[in-house]
Amino acid sequence: MRVWLITIGEPLPTDEGDNRLLRAGILANLLVSKGHEVLWWTSTFDHVRKMQRSDSNRTLKVGDHLNIKMLHAVGYKKNISVRRIINHWGLAREFSRQAPFEHAPDVILCSLPTLELCLEATRYGRKHGVPVVLDVRDLW
Repeated sequence: MRVWLITIGEPLPTDEGDNRLLRAGILANLLVSKGHEVLWWTSTFDHVRKMQRSDSNRTLKVGDHLNIKMLHAVGYKKNISVRRIINHWGLAREFSRQAPFEHAPDVILCSLPTLELCLEATRYGRKHGVPVVLDVRDLW
């Protein structure tokens, strides 16, 4: 099965240092261990460290069945800021631009936040007949 995980704000297995994977990373590894193909959509911007991982969209191959597609958008210094809103909007726009160029998945798991990415994931799912599961992680 081909699975898209859409989650930002988590450490990636490719990040420098000793990072503990969180929900999306753990799920990606579990799915891969069961033979599924995973495309993890995330941001080039590291929310925790407040720094860019890359200055443009980038796809990382992490083994035979896991790819990480990082979407580029502006960074921000404060969690409550106009730049963060611009970041979320930019990520959703990049997702809607890039998604049609990927093989359609069998299922999409999209994490909330962000609202904008969830909206674009559900639009994609409706248009292509792909079920979308929203993982409500933060009710703020």
